[in-house]
Amino acid sequence: MKVAYNVFSRGQRGLAATTSCAMELLLSLVISIGVSLIVFGKR
Repeated sequence: MKVAYNVFSRGQRGLAATTSCAMELLLSLVISIGVSLIVFGKR
């Protein structure tokens, strides 16, 4: 709960940083899933 409050208190900049970090994690996850799908598809 304290972490969420800190993010909100930082405002727009903190929210943007959190969003970009989440997007980076999501992107890497999607890339790894895509690569594994391609590898298994070729077999």
